[in-house]
Parts: sequence; structure tokens; C-alpha cells
Amino acid sequence: MHDSKVYSFWELINHYKITIPIIQRDYVQGRKNKDVEIVRHDFLRVLFNSLKTGEQVELDFIYGTVDQANHFAPLDGQQRLTTLFLLYWYIALKEDKLDNNKETFKKFTYETRMSSKLFCQMLVSLTELDLSEACLSTQIQNESSFYYEWVNDQTILSMLEMIDTIHAYAKEYDLPNDLFETLQSNAPITFQFIDLDTFQLEDTLYIKMNARGKPLTSFENFKARFQQYLESVEYENSVELMHKMDTIWSDYFWKHKQQEYDESFLQFFYALMYNQLARFQTNRGRLFQAINQENDIRFEELQSLEFDHEAWLTDINNALDSLYSETLTTQNSAINIESLIFEAMTSNINYTDRVQLYATISYLRFYGNDFSSFERWMRFIRNVSVNTIYNRIEDYIQSIQALDVLIQHVRELDKYLANSNTKLTGFSGYQLKQEQKKARLILKDDAWGEKLAQAEDYPYFEGDIGFLLLHIKINEIDQLTQEELYKKQLKFQNYYEKAVAIFGAVKLNVPNDLLSRALLTFGDYLLESGQNRSFLIEGFDRDI
Repeated sequence: MHDSKVYSFWELINHYKITIPIIQRDYVQGRKNKDVEIVRHDFLRVLFNSLKTGEQVELDFIYGTVDQANHFAPLDGQQRLTTLFLLYWYIALKEDKLDNNKETFKKFTYETRMSSKLFCQMLVSLTELDLSEACLSTQIQNESSFYYEWVNDQTILSMLEMIDTIHAYAKEYDLPNDLFETLQSNAPITFQFIDLDTFQLEDTLYIKMNARGKPLTSFENFKARFQQYLESVEYENSVELMHKMDTIWSDYFWKHKQQEYDESFLQFFYALMYNQLARFQTNRGRLFQAINQENDIRFEELQSLEFDHEAWLTDINNALDSLYSETLTTQNSAINIESLIFEAMTSNINYTDRVQLYATISYLRFYGNDFSSFERWMRFIRNVSVNTIYNRIEDYIQSIQALDVLIQHVRELDKYLANSNTKLTGFSGYQLKQEQKKARLILKDDAWGEKLAQAEDYPYFEGDIGFLLLHIKINEIDQLTQEELYKKQLKFQNYYEKAVAIFGAVKLNVPNDLLSRALLTFGDYLLESGQNRSFLIEGFDRDI
């Protein structure tokens, strides 16, 4: 281990930028419980006695790592350094020296949360607090630059309590004049500083050497890495995004998934990420590993994979804003949006759900809060996604890529689908042809819309009503007269009513063998099942 050096806080902050790393826990010396209060008051008595008398006090070892940019990340000493930062800040404020030393104080920052980082920056800018008042924390919270949501950050609450306690001790102790000048040049409070010079081993060292720390959850680690990722891609709204992540978005997940809060938040972010990765065929292998939970994708990998960073971050913003405001979940939709979102918060989300989620979020990315075409779009998505079989990751990728084309035509979806020059891919060919036929019928006569929707929404059919439209040839629709079209509608309605009489919402309304015998009077209806032929088997497969 390297030799130690004696430093005061001011010497250290002038020599390095002090960054409390993402792996550290919250600042706790200001917490409001009896055990912490005893420690806080004992520590401050030692510090203030030293400031008053000039008696030398050494605060043991503070060690950490220094990177190439001269940033010091303490592995042990975070609590003491934060208290010293607040003490020095207070004395500079008290002696009207804060404004002239603002840039130096800005070299102390937190990376554990964006809110903690912003609070430290905000604190340094407050040069006009009224020290004649008993409570400084109230004044600070009343500042226009203080976000109300910061009261949910335990580090900030702890800092505010410590500031009030320091303020109370400053009134109790008769401190010498020009104390800040003494702290700058010949401070009586020092510590032994050790540069471990092993920055790459920060996480390991923290676990091995800082027994008082506690492991971060997967989501806490995710948020910390996510913040670094935002900085690496230079996302212009990163501060706002991280702020909402710690406040209103957290409120949404806490409200709906309190028992699995962290995990649901994490899984939802990954669901959006994987849909973005599915847009590019080159990601197929890595995406397969991630979805099958063989190996999670790390943020560093996104730089080497084909990935639309801007689209992903926009999707996160749009999706969570709409969920928090409930503008998305209150829209009319053939798909239960709330259930879909809750499914995306689990590791059990299947390919069909992923496709439906991407279609939903893509709509927000393209059309914002204009939901005028949303209901038609989601009906189409329900029909094609539910009736496409996803056996391979390629099937899923093809659907996602098809949606990138389809989403651009949402405003006039029926015209796009009905156009004979439109090449539709990415979903079941049978279902796509069925959707083309439906689109042509709707364009020919609006009355078809309601009739088709009624049949599509019958639980057993789930959008697949091609068998009710066999009496209509797609190429003859444009030539049908209104009278002919009306007769087709009556026939369709008749078929629908008979089908509902036979097929219940979840099972047959007639005996199995009776339906089998009825079908056999028309011919050999048996379906191939391997090398055999299969009779109608209730509950085995909807197609059978």
C-alpha cells in the first residue's frame, strides 16, 4: 500500500476533484435517529473544539482511487469528507467568502444520484442565506432552485439536517474571526490520505475494504450505470430524465408494483432496450442470449452494437411520462394497455407482448399525445401479433422491423393496407391478407368497421375472422354495388351469429363428438399432426 500523506480538506479539494462514486451508499451522518444523532454530535463537538482552540485533530485514514483526470473517488471516508465539505461551506458562507471560492467548492460532488449531485451544485450558489434565522434547511428548501422531489433523496435530507446542526454549533461556540483563512492555510483538522492507485478495482476494493458499506441492488447499480451512459452518449435531456427517474417515474412504479418496485422498473427498461436492438438484424445473436437470460446486455456493449440511442431514450421518456399521467392507459384499445405494461415489467414477457409494446411506444414516438389514430392502430396490431406464431427470435425481429415501416402510415392505415402495391411482411401472411381485405371493406363502406370489430373482439377469435369473410373475394370488393355490399354484410352477420353459437368464449358450446360428426358430413376435415391425422381435440390447439 502507498505511503500516506497528511491533508486538510481544503488541501485535498484543491489537489483533486472529490467525487463520491456511484458504488457508495447514502450520506448518513445527518439522519434523524438516536444512534446517528449521538455520533453526529460527538463528531461535531470534536471539530468545533478544534476550530475554537486550534488544537490539532487527525481524522484517521481516508483512502480511495485517483483516475487520469485527477478525480479522487473515496472508498473509505465518504461520511467524514461530506461533513467537512458542509462545515467548510458553512464557514465560508458565514464569513462572506463563499462567492470567491465557489469554483473550489464545486470540485466536491456526488455521483450516487443525479439529485445529490445537483444539490451540491445548488448549495455552492447560495451566498445570501440569513444566518440570523434558526433553521437554514427551510430557507434552502424555499429556494427556487430546490426541487421539491429532492426530499425523497436520503443524502440530501441528511445534508440538510447536518447543516442545521452545524449552524446550531456555530452559535454555541465562540469561533475566532477569519476562520476560513485559517482553514485554507493552516487547518487544525487533518487526515491521513492514501491514493490506492487502482481505479479499475474500485468495485472490488469497496466490497473488501469498506465493511460499513452495503451492496447496492441491481436497480441501484443500473441507475448509476445508466447515468454514466447518458453522459457518454451526450444526451441533452439527461438531467431531466434522471430527475424524473428518481421522482415521478419512481412514484408510478411504487404505486403499481410496490412489492417488486426495483425489479419491475429494471425489466421495463430492458424491454424497451431489447425492442430497439431487435430493429437491427446484426444484433440477433446477442439479443437471443439476453432474452433467454443467458447474459444481460451492459451499457458498454450498446456502443458496439447497432443501436438507436436517441430513439431508446425518447421511448423511455414518452412511455413513462404517458404512464405517469395516465394518458396512455386510458385510451380505447383492442389491447389492454395496462396489462401489457405490467407484463413488460416482468422477466416473463413473451415475443407477442414485446411486439405489442413496441407498437404502442412507437406510436408515442411518432405521434406524441395525438391519439386520434391510436385505436385503429392497436386493433391492427392485436390482430396480426396474436395470430402470428413466434417460434424463433427471427420471427420477433421481422415483426419489429415491419412495425418501423407500418408506423409511418398510421394516419391512413386502411389506405396503406388496401393498396395492392403495398408489400406487407413481418407477420402471418394469412392474417396480413385478411387485414387487407378488411381495410378494403372499411374504405368501401364505413359500416363494415363496427361489424368487423365486433367479430374480432369475440374472445375465441382474437382478431382472426377470415373464415367469416370467405364469401367475399378481395379483388371484387371495389366493383360491388351498395346493394351487393349490404347483402354481404347480412351474410357476414349471419355467419358470425352461427359461429358464436358453436364457439364459446373459451370452449365449444356443443359436444365435441357432435361437431366432429357434423364436419365429417362435409368431408375429411382432419388436420395433419406429425405422421398422423388429428380429430378435433378441445383445449389442445385453437386451430385444431
